[in-house]
Amino acid sequence: MSTLISSEKASILIQNLFGITSEAKRLPGEIDLNFRITSEANTAYILKISHPNTTNAYLDFQQKISEHLEAFEEVIYAPKLIRNKEGQ
Repeated sequence: MSTLISSEKASILIQNLFGITSEAKRLPGEIDLNFRITSEANTAYILKISHPNTTNAYLDFQQKISEHLEAFEEVIYAPKLIRNKEGQ
């Protein structure tokens, strides 16, 4: 991905969008930028920043898969979506 976002910028994004004070650490990713987010309360999250050319239809598809998998939490361990302050 040609657009680079620093760990510091990722922490600022998390604060602004989700109200979580955190430390971010870059994780590997093939297309997207991925960060491990650790909050002040020691809660861990993954921040995924999609490539700017990713279509909204594809992002919606990914979100719907994640939401579907949440129904099987006892059987399938998958990331849970967390909505930002605006509910997105």
